[in-house]
This record gives sequence, C-alpha cells and structure tokens, in this order.
Amino acid sequence: MPAMGLGTFGSDKYSPEQIAAAVSGAVRIGYRMLDCASVYQNEDRIGEILSGLFKDGIVKREELFITSKVWNDQHREVRKVCLQSLKDLKLEYIDLYFVHWPFPNYHAPGCDGDSRNPDSKPFSVDEFMDTWKQLEELYDEGLVKAIGMSNMTVSKLSEVLPLCRIKPAALELECHPSFQQQELFDYARSHDMVPIGFCPIGSPSRPERDRCSTDVADTELKEVVSVAGSHGIHPALVCIKWAVQRGMCTIPFSVKEAQYISNLKCTTVDPLTEEEMELLKDAERIVISDGNFPAESVGRDSIVVRLDRHGVPEVLDAVLSVFPLDSYVEHPVNLMEVMKDDPVKTPIWDTYADILAKHDARGRDMIGHIERFAFYEEAKKAYAIVVTGESALYANIMLQKGVVTC
Repeated sequence: MPAMGLGTFGSDKYSPEQIAAAVSGAVRIGYRMLDCASVYQNEDRIGEILSGLFKDGIVKREELFITSKVWNDQHREVRKVCLQSLKDLKLEYIDLYFVHWPFPNYHAPGCDGDSRNPDSKPFSVDEFMDTWKQLEELYDEGLVKAIGMSNMTVSKLSEVLPLCRIKPAALELECHPSFQQQELFDYARSHDMVPIGFCPIGSPSRPERDRCSTDVADTELKEVVSVAGSHGIHPALVCIKWAVQRGMCTIPFSVKEAQYISNLKCTTVDPLTEEEMELLKDAERIVISDGNFPAESVGRDSIVVRLDRHGVPEVLDAVLSVFPLDSYVEHPVNLMEVMKDDPVKTPIWDTYADILAKHDARGRDMIGHIERFAFYEEAKKAYAIVVTGESALYANIMLQKGVVTC
C-alpha cells in the first residue's frame, strides 16, 4: 500500500466528472492509490478513467492500489454491493474493501446535517460481525485482496477483533493535527492494522451545513503555521507531511492539479524535523481518552471521555479532578451528588443532534451515535454534558470550558 493516496469524496461540491478528471491527472503524475466508495456516487466515472489509463498503457492494474467500501444501508447485501463497485470501477478485484461505518444507519444523499433516521440503531456486535463475515467471504472468493474497518473506536475494535476469522488489514479514521486520535492510532498499529487517515487537513471545503462559528481550521493553528513558515510552504502541506511521517497512509482530496501535485511531492522532500513533529503534538484540540487525563491535555479546547471502561460516577470523578467546577462557576453544582441521587434530576433533555448543533456541528462525528444528553449549566460559565445511551458502552461524557448559551 502506498503511503499517500487520492481521496475521491467530493460529491457535496464537485461533480463525478470533475473527480474522475482529477483521478486521471493524479495517476498520470504518480499517484498509485485511490480511495473510493459506493456512496461517493462516482465509481462509474472513475471506472471509465481507469479503463482508459490501462488501455493507453499509462499504468498497469497491478500498479494501482484501489479501495472501496460498503455503505451503511447495504450491510445485509455486501456481495451484491461489492460486485456493483467492481462493475462500476471496471475491475476484477479491489485491493482493500472496507465496512464504511460500523452502524447500519442510512441517511439520504445530500440530506441536511441534522437529519435523523427514525430506524437508526446503536452499534451491535452481532450485526457488525454478520457484515464482517460477508467481507471475509469476498476475500475467500478473491474479489478483494484485503478487508478493513473504518470509523471505529477502541472499544468497538476490542469487541470484534477476537471474533474475526480474517483480521482487518487497515483502519480508516479521521486524523489531522487538531484531531490526532493517538489512542486509536496506537491501537491500530499494535494490532497490525495500517492506519489510513482521511481529512488530513481537516475539512476546510466541507458544506456550509457542516460548519459553525467554533470550527478549528488546522491550517490556521499556530503550531502548523509556525512549521510552515520554517519550510516556506503552505500549512496544508505541513499537515500532510506530519501524517506520512507519523506512520500512516493519508488520502487528501483535491480536484485542482497544482494541489494534488504539491500534496504528493511534499512527502518526498524536506521532511519535518523531530522537534517539529513534537511541536505539532501541541496542535491537538480534541483529546479522546478512556478517563485517564494526561496532564498536558489540561487547557485544551475539549475532552471527550468514553464510558466503555468506566461507570458514570468514575468518569465524573476523573473529569472533576481535572476541571473542578468551582474554578469556572459562581455557584458550583455538586454533580457527583446529583448523579448519585437521580441521573435525570435538573438536566435539560434534548436530542444529541440539537445540543451538538448549538455547540459544534462537527461534534456529531467526533462523539458518535448517542441517544441523548443530560445538560448541566451553572452561571453560563461552564457546563458538563453527561451522555447516556442504551448502555454505557456507547456513551461519552464531555466537559467544555467557556461561556455557552442554549
């Protein structure tokens, strides 16, 4: 697998023809990996380009590494979907085939970011393994050369990996300087999964519906800008260099020739120094932990804690030990007492989508599929969000400093 590929998800902004043209140009200048998916709605156009490239002798099939993915509403008919991708891409095999998301939940193409499917369900080990076994059968048939997982968490991986007859060869995850996912990254590597990081510079071109005033732009982070200045390059290239030197495959997307050329070239020249790689660790703005807070994370924008290994009281205790409420509120609330007496005493219940939309549109993806939040606020200076789902296994808790309104 190459260390650098071309992402092909751009259907919110670019036409299939534009993306296919970028694939043609990228392959001609040296790209050898393409990250595709059925839900991107452009595999048929990309297939036409690939057929032409093979026919013209620009590249041989065995020189390319091509991925695809089964979408959320197709988990019960994986073979059918894979065969369609093979037909669209005009290929006899796919190099790496993913379960795109671990949830069999469907959202219509182009729907609003706040849309909710009433039939959505939380993660199920049994349902996921049924899907995974179908991928294993594709591997047995030779239709795919390797299989992988995507958008997983450590807790989900720890549940399903022991059940896999064929282990995942790779794990796709969102990964960029402001969202480094160190725990998940380390877990993947320790279990022989190649980390493939998407959105390596964040998502600066994402649709307006997914933006909000509190967004973090990786290319504007002071650590990234500082390193870019030292090398005389665009901050986006620092993010890509960082990803490759960190030891992951990265798949930036661009339809602009100058950009996809510079993206590839930057990984081959003028590497970042060890000191610069260390500095970029400080660019992280979202820290995901299992409840053990590293001292260096204190003061960053937010902390998300999984409850998969901790009960609510234990996690609240860990949170409050780092961010004691009386440091940020005029009249502190004893959350531990509130939760002990009655988990739903004083909070304002709402759907997770509504609350996250008020705070951070992208938070929906960072935190995951959760039922609803208990929202605590005191003096509008600090709040804790206690998240509950059908079980603590799918729950999170986030403490966010700063003035908020609801």
